Amino acid sequence: MEALRYIQDVSENGILKLKVPKSFGRKVEIILLPAPDKSGDSASEGSMIREGLNDEEVFLAATFQAAIEDDPDEDAVWRKYIK
Repeated sequence: MEALRYIQDVSENGILKLKVPKSFGRKVEIILLPAPDKSGDSASEGSMIREGLNDEEVFLAATFQAAIEDDPDEDAVWRKYIK
């Protein structure tokens, strides 16, 4: 599986432009994640997806990252069951 990782600024009207390499073909899957907005962050900080993972491991890492996002409402539900 080929993959590219870009961290780019989005215009004020929410538009993002990407140049897709010809080797990717005419159909691509796009996954958008918010990137840290701190000066000094390296491009790889905060990413759960690392080189050397197979497709299943990439999927599991992305699923785990989505599950651990801060959500106060969801946290309140879990606190009822985890004591």
